[in-house]
Amino acid sequence: MKELDIKDVDLSSFMKVLRHVEFFKSMTIGQIEKVLPYVMLFAYEKDDVVCKQGDNGDSFFMIKQGRVDVSITSGFIFRRDKVISTLGPREFFGEMSLISDYVRNATVVCVEPCLIFVLSKRDFSYMLSMNPDFRREVYHMANDRNLIMKNKL
Repeated sequence: MKELDIKDVDLSSFMKVLRHVEFFKSMTIGQIEKVLPYVMLFAYEKDDVVCKQGDNGDSFFMIKQGRVDVSITSGFIFRRDKVISTLGPREFFGEMSLISDYVRNATVVCVEPCLIFVLSKRDFSYMLSMNPDFRREVYHMANDRNLIMKNKL
């Protein structure tokens, strides 16, 4: 993983990614502009682990380029990893542990080189506090994802 300098072009693509994430649609441009200075961009190589199941959630991730596998390890005696989803450009992950204060419930690994936008927990929380509609959408989406994950186990 390597942090990259964000250029105007990258911020423009960040805005495009945000506009394709359902719960960001309720935010005004002014609200999003307040968060832009805090957005980071990271380059990941194939097989890099972005986040691990059981770790504390400290960031929200939005994929600019590349694909990741989302997997869950389950079982006591016979531990196994199960890929529950593959995500690509304009998709996101990491919101569930940020809004629940629980540890990460999945491991995310790059299946090809990736460019991923990252927002820290503090900045993500700021976005939640600035817009009740955004907050409602995030909680609704996290609940839906939690149900989907439980059904795939």
